[in-house]
Amino acid sequence: MPDRSLTHATAVHLTPYGEASVSWRRDDGRFHLDVAVLVGTRATIHLPGSGRPPVTVAHGTHTWTTEDPCLAKAPPEVVTVRDLMNDPRLWGRTVGVLARHGLGEDSAQLARRLAPFLDLPARRLPALLNRVLFEDGGVGAAALETLLSGTAD
Repeated sequence: MPDRSLTHATAVHLTPYGEASVSWRRDDGRFHLDVAVLVGTRATIHLPGSGRPPVTVAHGTHTWTTEDPCLAKAPPEVVTVRDLMNDPRLWGRTVGVLARHGLGEDSAQLARRLAPFLDLPARRLPALLNRVLFEDGGVGAAALETLLSGTAD
C-alpha cells in the first residue's frame, strides 16, 4: 500500500533475464501502475486497495488504473507501540510526555528506548512504564494513559 505522503515511485532491478521495472503514480484520484515483466518470467500483481485478488501475468508491459487507495484510507488504528510511533501527531505528543518525565531527550532516543516494546499493545504502555521506567509515582504514566485514551487536548 503506498504511503499517503508519496505521489509516485519507481523501481528498476537488473536480473539475469534483463531489466525488470515497476512504477506507480497517484493523480486526480486515480492510481496508475506500470509493470515490465521480462521474457521467460512471470509476476504476481497486487493492486493496492482494489479488493481484487492478486493476478499473475506473463512477460510484457502491463498497466492498471484504479481508484487511489490512499484517498479512501482512514487513518490507521493505533494498536501497538509501533503504530503509535507511526502516527506523527500522537508520537510527538507521547515524546513530550516521556521527555517531561526524564525518559529521553528526543524522538530518536525514545524510539530506541521503546524498541523492545514495539509489538506490545499501545494501551499497555502506561502500565509498563509505571512499573519499569517511571520513578515519580506514576504521574507520567497517568499522563500517557490520558493521551492514549484520546481525552488529552
